[in-house]
Amino acid sequence: MLAIVALSVAMHTPRLRVPQQLRAQPAVLMARWQPSDLAVRGEALPAEVEELLSDDTSRSQTSQMWAAFKTCYNTEDEAISAAKRNTGTILPYLNRPGNIYGVFDYLESELGTEGAQDVVNKNPGVLSCSPSAIKQSSIDDIIKAADAVNSIETLPIPLIVRNNADKLLFFTGAFIVYQRLQACAGQTCGGL
Repeated sequence: MLAIVALSVAMHTPRLRVPQQLRAQPAVLMARWQPSDLAVRGEALPAEVEELLSDDTSRSQTSQMWAAFKTCYNTEDEAISAAKRNTGTILPYLNRPGNIYGVFDYLESELGTEGAQDVVNKNPGVLSCSPSAIKQSSIDDIIKAADAVNSIETLPIPLIVRNNADKLLFFTGAFIVYQRLQACAGQTCGGL
């Protein structure tokens, strides 16, 4: 009987049809460099940026990332500060120059140079987004996200705590559950 009901439902359930334009679009991988990315002329990495990198990070590609990244800031010091806040933005296996140029160009077209620089100073990570994907968000949402990131990252919380907040929250939650289990000691706790 159950098989007949399942078959009946399956026969009368409409099939989902994916529009052709969605099927035709290949997935965009952020770290997949395009020929235009490979053509970017690199710039020497400042010592402060160099010390952020692991030994196995390609210096050649990172210098290309740095060249693109630096164009989004008024000064090299601003760019260094932003790279320290979000190192992933300049790592060639996580991002590509085309993302940096494309996102900044979009922000600049919507907000002007000063407005775009304000957003990337508050949230350097926005430069890791795919330009085509970020255009799907409203400019107000992009600004709100930048403000939120900036608010959180500028809290007077030690860096080690901020970088490990997820672990701290997990262990705090686990400790609370453990305490509750100990208090119940195999008995039924709480009433329903």
